[in-house]
Amino acid sequence: MVITHTNRKGTTYYLHEKRSAKGAVRYCFSASDNDTLVESIPDGYEIYEKPDSAQVFLRKVKPRDITVEEQALALRLAKLASGSNSIVIDVEKNKMEVYFGTPYGLGLLEEMTGVRIQPGMVLSPGLQSARDALVSRSVQFEKMLRFTLYDKDNRLFTCARWCFRGSIDGWVRIGSQGTLEQVVTRFAKHLGRESFYELI
Repeated sequence: MVITHTNRKGTTYYLHEKRSAKGAVRYCFSASDNDTLVESIPDGYEIYEKPDSAQVFLRKVKPRDITVEEQALALRLAKLASGSNSIVIDVEKNKMEVYFGTPYGLGLLEEMTGVRIQPGMVLSPGLQSARDALVSRSVQFEKMLRFTLYDKDNRLFTCARWCFRGSIDGWVRIGSQGTLEQVVTRFAKHLGRESFYELI
């Protein structure tokens, strides 16, 4: 069976195999289903979707200290705490970065309907449908929180938030350490809210 991946924007990509003039093989994803399609993922490789752009790549499997179960738990807790489904979590080694999505056109939808849409707000079925369609097409994801595993034996994490000030532009550690459930629940509730920028 041909290897495909549908990204969060709903675009399906096909894995292609390309050969150089010297016979070297490289792999790439394309929305086209022509040319040489691949039917199995090569050993030692994985499909990777960039959290910010939803671009799809085939990359070498990277070692990680954070389990798949911990990543899934963090995603579930972050969605619950923030009241938003527009969250992506990316893992590298001992770090989990939380990306929060904001639709480009949400302001236009609010202007057309006269309704100020807040995270966790219960919407009418029609407005919810319009918002979901808008989110899937035009959402922009930005890194907001980073949870770092610093104690592997006790599975304890620290938290940092991304600082958007031009002079700082980087990770700023916030709060104290704790279990994954403690730190995600404590800080993810600020995603999409003004209180996020007050976290120190």
